[in-house]
Amino acid sequence: MIESFWNNLSADTQATLLEIGALQVFTPGQLIQREGEASSGLKIVLEGLLQFSSTHISGHGIHFANIPAGDVFGQATVFLDEPRGFNVTAIQTSKLLQLTKQQSQLIFRTNAEVAESIARSLSVALSDQVRRLQNFRVLSPVGRTAAALRTMQKDGESKLNITQSQVSVVAGISRLQAHRALTKFKTLGIVSMSYGCIEIKDVRRLKDFETRM
Repeated sequence: MIESFWNNLSADTQATLLEIGALQVFTPGQLIQREGEASSGLKIVLEGLLQFSSTHISGHGIHFANIPAGDVFGQATVFLDEPRGFNVTAIQTSKLLQLTKQQSQLIFRTNAEVAESIARSLSVALSDQVRRLQNFRVLSPVGRTAAALRTMQKDGESKLNITQSQVSVVAGISRLQAHRALTKFKTLGIVSMSYGCIEIKDVRRLKDFETRM
């Protein structure tokens, strides 16, 4: 389960960010940020699901993280002039609140709540990424699917508005492998599925599959 950066902010701080930032909507498959581009401030995911990826020297894309609704990215580049180190693509229709680098720097300096939340989100993201990299090296497709579903959970919600195809992208496996894993979970009563929606029925048992090789 991902700790929600946005939902942890007070209503007043949310209102301030909405007032100074710019809202943008991206459709599935649309590129939001290209690897190598200049950094451009904070981006908060209000709705949807995004994917981090990078381009291997062979030209193939390498998926390595997902950004669910409520999360934020671009924190590390607010005070650095380094180019973006990854591509960001919308997996689902996604609404983003974007702040320029100047706006981001100002809010860091004047709003302690945002600064603390950003620091916490970076710590959580780093810890989660290290864990996922360690697990994904050895996890089976079933284990990867379980880890992907748990990653997409936010604030304890059990219903995920995501398709099986999108689960395969998040898990870094084929559509057939994701289908087989989800069917297994459904048979075991761990999840239920309907069009465009997967509901987690038993989080504890799903979590157990994350440790199975």
